[in-house]
Amino acid sequence: ACKGNHESGILDPNVTYSFNELAKEAIKWTRNSVSEEDLNYLSEFKMSYSRENCFFVHASPDYPERWQYLFSSSQASLCFNFFSERICFVGHTHVPAVFVDDGSSNVQNKVILEENKRYIINVGSVGQPRDGNPRCCFILFDELEKSAEFIRLEYPVEKTQKKIAKCKLPEYLSARLPIGR
Repeated sequence: ACKGNHESGILDPNVTYSFNELAKEAIKWTRNSVSEEDLNYLSEFKMSYSRENCFFVHASPDYPERWQYLFSSSQASLCFNFFSERICFVGHTHVPAVFVDDGSSNVQNKVILEENKRYIINVGSVGQPRDGNPRCCFILFDELEKSAEFIRLEYPVEKTQKKIAKCKLPEYLSARLPIGR
C-alpha cells in the first residue's frame, strides 16, 4: 500500500508541520486511537511502488514526500518524467481526474486507455470526496479492456457524521461530507 500524508503524520508528528489545524487534530486523535500493531502495519507502507506497468503514489510522482497536489494538466505534465510505467495512480486531492501525456485531461465516467499514451489517474476518494459530489469515488481498472471507470456510490454520510461527532473531532470534518468538499 502507498503511504499518504495522514499515514506519515500518524507515524511521525514532525511531518504535520505544514498541515492545517483540522488535519492535525484528526491525526492526533488517530495516533492516540490506533494500536501498536496498526502502527507497525502503517510503517510498512511505501511512498510509491510499481506493479504490472503501473506506478502507485499518494501525491505527486515527482516528489511524493512533499505532498504536492495535481489539479491540472499543466501540473501533471511536469510529472510524467518521474515514472517509467504507462499509468500512474494518485489520490491526495480527492478529486477524480485523468491526465494524459499529450496535455489533455478528462473526467468522464469511463476512459479507454490508448496504447501509445501515458496517464496519471487520480482515483478520487472513498471517504472524503472533494469534487462537489458527496458519493464515494473509486476506479475500476480493467487491464484487458484497457479502461478506467470511475464508480460513484452512496454511503451512509449521516452515520459517518455521527461517528465523527462522537469522537469529538472538529465539526467541520463532518459538515463537509454531504457537500463533497
